Amino acid sequence: MNGTLLLKFYYLLLLFLPVLLNGQKSLQGLVTDQQGERLPFVNILINDSNRDGVSTDIDGRFSISQATVITSLTFGYIGYEQLRLEAPFNDPLFVTLKSTSYSIETIEVIAGENPAHRIIREVICIF
Repeated sequence: MNGTLLLKFYYLLLLFLPVLLNGQKSLQGLVTDQQGERLPFVNILINDSNRDGVSTDIDGRFSISQATVITSLTFGYIGYEQLRLEAPFNDPLFVTLKSTSYSIETIEVIAGENPAHRIIREVICIF
């Protein structure tokens, strides 16, 4: 009887071993714009950290594996508004970023003399 009890214990241990070893938290998702176009290389910061983060791949997909619980995600992409999401998250997570426009002043570029022409003239004057 003692051997059967030990065998049952080993079976229970094997059954719950994957749960005990899974210390990482993971999340997968997709980032698109308002038209449904996938956005490549979007920066995603994890838990308001300046060092922990990932980027979407060329198809706008991302996968996060984190040792700690993921409480917030911040999405940043040039030409789009920054978006911060807080837990709980759906898995997979579908994120849509809103485009934004920037207003910049007009810059007028006036061509002057090409510096190469000045050097050439000085060389010609020497000879």
